[in-house]
Amino acid sequence: MIPLLLSTALASAAPDEDAKPTILLDDTGLEIQSADGHRALDFRLMAQLLATLTKTGTDPAAAEAIVKRARTQFRYADRQHEFALMVQLEVGESASRPLLDARLDWWGHDHVELGLGYMIVPYSRAWNTPIPTVVAGERSVVSNQLAPGRRTGGYARLHSGDRKVEGWLGVYDPGAASAPFMPLLMARVQVNPQGALPLDESTIIGGDAELKTGFGAAARIEKDVDGNTVTGALVDGTLQSGAFRVDADGALLDTADGTTLATSAQAAVAVIPDLVTLGARGSRVDEPTDGDRWIAEGFVNAYAIGPHLMVQVRYTGTFADEAPDSHQVALHTQAWF
Repeated sequence: MIPLLLSTALASAAPDEDAKPTILLDDTGLEIQSADGHRALDFRLMAQLLATLTKTGTDPAAAEAIVKRARTQFRYADRQHEFALMVQLEVGESASRPLLDARLDWWGHDHVELGLGYMIVPYSRAWNTPIPTVVAGERSVVSNQLAPGRRTGGYARLHSGDRKVEGWLGVYDPGAASAPFMPLLMARVQVNPQGALPLDESTIIGGDAELKTGFGAAARIEKDVDGNTVTGALVDGTLQSGAFRVDADGALLDTADGTTLATSAQAAVAVIPDLVTLGARGSRVDEPTDGDRWIAEGFVNAYAIGPHLMVQVRYTGTFADEAPDSHQVALHTQAWF
């Protein structure tokens, strides 16, 4: 229904009866553009398959093969009036609900952008980065465990003209029936000394990424289901140059159960540009109830057509105070257009 309505909007935008929409198909997906170029409908697909072999403590090794993610994205953009509607659906092992995103964007001011709907909370650079371009295949434990994820609400994004300084202010639903009710309030500031740093970790795989650095900090406050105040803070940093990239982040989350601290650092290098990238990541989580947990990861990515076709072999070792050690080897396959 959504694609049908948006296609009707494209057709009605034609300036005369003889003009026809333009259809563009390349490695970035399918785009249907109105004859005047003011409106466009983009269509994208992504599938991620995951096969794992896991050994935990003295238990026998367990093998599993799953469809981790399968996504369909539609984005209708009215460039003349400077707004867009994006809808993304997901099925698979990672899907908690079919509707992954439904967001309305407006960028009609030189220094202000607005977003409204069900969306990613722009709390960290990692969450602002589309998952198909994350070179490790998954975000770090810092983002996955201590960031708000997706919520219903809205944000204002403020930025300088050269995007060397950016900021987000957001108000979202609390994610639980807090009593008394209090929305999630968040703020993020980001500094990019060399100018806008693309929200795309795959820029290094060609071996010619422009030198860029970025540093960010964020804070959040909300209430849990029992009315207890929950606060959090996060810092992150990135450096990329040529075939090399380093990312690091750290966060804390203070709840009624205590304070959870997590840190992570990752390095990746394109050893054969456009074909093979190597990377490693180390993370530590200190939880008030479960103690320390250390996670060591190493991965080898093989690419075709940039990040659009990728096969990854990844090792993950988890070492915890209160649980047996775990070792996992995974084969991660991604197709994204």
